[in-house]
Amino acid sequence: MKRINLLGVASAFMLMLPFSAQALVIGPATYSGSNYYIYAYGDGYTTVPTGPVSISKSATSINPSLYAGTAAATLDINATPFPSISAYGSATGVGHVAVSGSMSYQFRIESVSGVYDPDLIVPTIVSYKGSVSAPTNGGATAYFDIAGDNFADTYQVVAGASPSATHSINGFPQSFSGSSFDEHTVYSIIANSFYHIDLTATAVVDGLGSASAFVDPYIQIDPSFADASKYTIVLSQGIDNVVASTPIPASLVMFATALLAMGAIAYRGKRQTMVAFAA
Repeated sequence: MKRINLLGVASAFMLMLPFSAQALVIGPATYSGSNYYIYAYGDGYTTVPTGPVSISKSATSINPSLYAGTAAATLDINATPFPSISAYGSATGVGHVAVSGSMSYQFRIESVSGVYDPDLIVPTIVSYKGSVSAPTNGGATAYFDIAGDNFADTYQVVAGASPSATHSINGFPQSFSGSSFDEHTVYSIIANSFYHIDLTATAVVDGLGSASAFVDPYIQIDPSFADASKYTIVLSQGIDNVVASTPIPASLVMFATALLAMGAIAYRGKRQTMVAFAA
């Protein structure tokens, strides 16, 4: 039976949706691009989730005496109480795993008037973290992107045969080391303007090993802003903005011990601030 180039499949998963044009209202979050595939010789499972989902599947070779292999995977796409995505896959022998989840949604900092004014700036804290773990015969990606009228900011970490970590500000990439990011950034948000967030977590294994990825953001108006009480955070339909009580969904904890260790990096111990580009 012909093997599939799962690393090539994973690269397609990593493509993000383009920034959509502003609309009169913030529509529902989109989950296009989410995919899930596991295979052990002669047995497999595939699906394309279209919304928040939690899936755990496994496969075992139908002829283990000739083709010993197993595969297991978990995908969690959460919209509430906070948006986050986690992906995990493991395999042995002729087992293969490719699992990915993507989420895109909008938000705006809304004033009572609701009138767009490029000079009406609201300092807004966005906390976002992501982490990955993968063997050289696999790969994992955690991707976070935020964009608006006056700035764009992206973090991406990739593990596996060709690991990399990139922070891109307005299209200018800057490399950083490590297999995770945990940032708290103050952005100059234009009130009553639409901003866009993309999240992707991908895990791929071809043979023996396991891979995992996790990404999770949180938005907050700067409490030190004197007029903070005059503004409200509005998000796409179906998206909540509650602080995560645990860094990693429970289903991933059962499988991904390595990822849990990375998630234990002190969330409060690292505070790195960047003032975003104003228009």
